[in-house]
Amino acid sequence: MNLMLTIGALVLLGTLLASQNALVLYQSKDSMENEYTIAAFGLAQSIIDEAKEKAFDEQTVSVGIPDTSGLTTPANLGKDGNVEKINGTGSNPDAADTLTTATPYSTTNPGYMSSVKFDDVDDYKGYVRVLSKTRGLEGDTVRVTVAYADLAAPNTVLTSKRSYCKKMTVTVSGKYLPSPVTMSYAFTY
Repeated sequence: MNLMLTIGALVLLGTLLASQNALVLYQSKDSMENEYTIAAFGLAQSIIDEAKEKAFDEQTVSVGIPDTSGLTTPANLGKDGNVEKINGTGSNPDAADTLTTATPYSTTNPGYMSSVKFDDVDDYKGYVRVLSKTRGLEGDTVRVTVAYADLAAPNTVLTSKRSYCKKMTVTVSGKYLPSPVTMSYAFTY
């Protein structure tokens, strides 16, 4: 009888330990996904913050404009020539931006070329950044879109009309994120 009670107690203890172990693993996975998601939101916000330091439009870099007809046309939003191309050569002149130590950066102070090459918000249209030295987000990809938006309803993208509002959407995707993280911001002039 004592042997049966001992075997029963061991089976019960084993079952409890197995369910406890499964619970700990589930919570650990959940916690890691949350950590990566929060880091991805921070990364998306850093791109938006970088763009906030730039002019609204190429036409407003050094002067103001009286009306929207002076803004860049919707079809021409994006980088303004080879001077704003990122890290590319030959057949791929606009490769993804990666952390670099090339001038004006150094090995002790690396950075991304977008921060020095871009001078206005829509230069980020089509921008891609691949992370190489961010804890847990290595290999993650950041993609940015920029389009004119309705000033009264910034979620409404305007494809053929200029506006004093540009909507930037930053999407971060990676192997440790449960789903891509997307953040949008409306820049106004």
